[in-house]
This record gives sequence, C-alpha cells and structure tokens, in this order.
Amino acid sequence: CERLLHLQLDDVNFNIHTDDQSRCLTASVMKVQLDNQFDPRTPFPVIFVCSTDFSDRPAFRTTLVERIGEVGIQKYYNNIIIEIGEPFLFVEERLISRLARFSSSFRKNEDHFNALQRPSFAASTPVSTPSGSLREGGSWSDAGVQGSPLREELRQLMFMVVKGRALQQGQDQISSSADPYVYADVLRIKEWKLHMNLMFTGSEAELIRRYAGSIVTRILKKVRLDDVVVKVPAIDKNRLLRTQSGMMAYIWKRFFTSLKKSLFSSRMFLKGLDAWSDAVLGLTSQGQKAGDKRLGRLLPLDDVVMAEYEAAVQAEKDSKTMTSKIMSLPTKTITTVASIPVSGLKSTAKTGAKMLGKMFG
Repeated sequence: CERLLHLQLDDVNFNIHTDDQSRCLTASVMKVQLDNQFDPRTPFPVIFVCSTDFSDRPAFRTTLVERIGEVGIQKYYNNIIIEIGEPFLFVEERLISRLARFSSSFRKNEDHFNALQRPSFAASTPVSTPSGSLREGGSWSDAGVQGSPLREELRQLMFMVVKGRALQQGQDQISSSADPYVYADVLRIKEWKLHMNLMFTGSEAELIRRYAGSIVTRILKKVRLDDVVVKVPAIDKNRLLRTQSGMMAYIWKRFFTSLKKSLFSSRMFLKGLDAWSDAVLGLTSQGQKAGDKRLGRLLPLDDVVMAEYEAAVQAEKDSKTMTSKIMSLPTKTITTVASIPVSGLKSTAKTGAKMLGKMFG
C-alpha cells in the first residue's frame, strides 16, 4: 500500500437544527491542508492549504436553510450561503502525472470488478424523456423563474404541471433522487481569491515534448510561477431554479471563467517572462510560502519512501563519479601519447641540425 496524499482538517464544526417547517445546517472548517507524501524531490511538499493564518476567513463556511414539506419541489432552500477563505494551490508536473496514473489504474480495477459482478443476461433498457417536459441542462432561467418576481402560487403550479406530465408518461423526473430540482430563494457565494503556484521541474519532459515539442520543453524547464491570483467574483442570485447537477455546473462555470481570464491575460504573460528569466539566470526561489508563512508537511514521509530516495541519490552520485573517472582517463592518455612524437620530433630536428653543421662547418 502506497501513501500518496495526506489531508488534514482542523477545527471542524457541523450543526443541524430541525423543526416542523425548516432544517438549518451550518458547517465550518478553520484549516485545510493537503500534503504530497510520495515524492521527496518535489519543490512543493504542500499541495493545498487554506487557513485563518493567511486571511480573516475560515477555510470554508456554509449555511443552508431548507424548507421541509414543500409541495411540488423536492429541495427548496430559503438560503444557500457559502464563504471560502484564501486558498493556496501548488502544482508541478510530477504530481499531475502520478495522480493521473493512479486514477487510470483505479478505473481499470473498477471496470474489471464491475464486469465480474454484472450478469451476462443483463441488458440496459433505454429510458425515454418526455418531450418538452424539462429544459435541456436542467435550467429554467429563460422561463421567467430566475431574476423576475414570482408568486408562490405560480411557482407551485409550474411544478405540478411539469410533474403531472412526467407521471402521465411513467417517469417521476421532478422527484428523481438521482438529480432532483433545487430552488433557492437566495444563493450567495462571497468573493474569494485563489493563489496558484506552478512549476515545471523537467522530470516529465518526455510527456511535454510529445505534445509541445523540444523547444517548448527546454523553455519551460525549471520555470516557476509564484502567486498567480485567480479572483472569483461573488454570486448573488435570487429565485434560482435548476437541477442539482445544473446548480453545481453553474457555480463551477463561474470559477473556470475567472481562471481562464487570469491565465490568459497580459499580467500573466509578463509574470511568465519574469519567471523564465529567473530560471535562465538561476534565480528561482526555493521553498514554499503562503503569504509570509513557511509551509511544510504535517507528517514525515514513510521510511520506505525515504530509503528509496536516498538510494537513488547515492546511485546518482556514484554514476557521476564513475563518469568523471572514465572521462578523465582518455584525457591523460591522449596527453601522454601526443607528447611522445612532439619530443621525438624535437630531438630528431636537433640531431639533424648538428650533422649539417659538421658537414658544412
């Protein structure tokens, strides 16, 4: 069994208060830290950290107020309020490559297990979707539900009509537990910032060379980008109706739009040029910082991992020593061999000059 990552949550609070009409859930985490536990060579032992040590906010805090027993809606929320601290993310290509290999092997094992468990006579039956009963993507933002005044009776009537159509065709899509509809009177996510630190060490150069070429690989080697700030704007929506998956997709879309704007900007281009010049001049910073605080692993690496790392370092030193000895031997030999004919030519020239002097002297 190999330990890849270590996740630690500090000061976790979770409370649920329920009465006849509503259910209130509050949760908060003061600190989150994710460490790299498989690579002693990594410049980033800490992969992710978010704590009150770096900002005045907790790592994560949420408040959900759900109305119970709402007719026609499976999940009705009076309030969905989410607050995120100021996280720091550290990424290098060895980590991505290792996690990708682990994910690939995990999926293969899962597929093999499912194939063994699946009966040979089982066949999947296609499920037809009622035409026109639900909008594609699970969003009714164009139907006048979002962003406009909506009376309670009209909202319930819309759900009952759609639910009735689904029931007539034998499918209760509104109350489906797989992807239920979610209605929120208030959805509020406060503005937050993500600090990204990226580095290309060159250890996975073959993969980069395959897709980007040798020139790009040489340019990116040892390049380190520190504190790339992704500013995610606040979300403040009223009367929002979407499926559960559609709600999550809406939030993630806002994040990735902000990420794209930060990565493909003139400021990012100038920061990349500065990082490349530091790599060329050998001025790349060392260690990890979140703000002004140094970071380190919460748990030491396994003894097996450290033993393998020390053995690999010793083997590399022995290889360099052997190479230097082999390279130094031909140099001495060539110098010695080359000096023989030179001295011989000098002595031969002197002897010939003396003989000519005697003959014509």
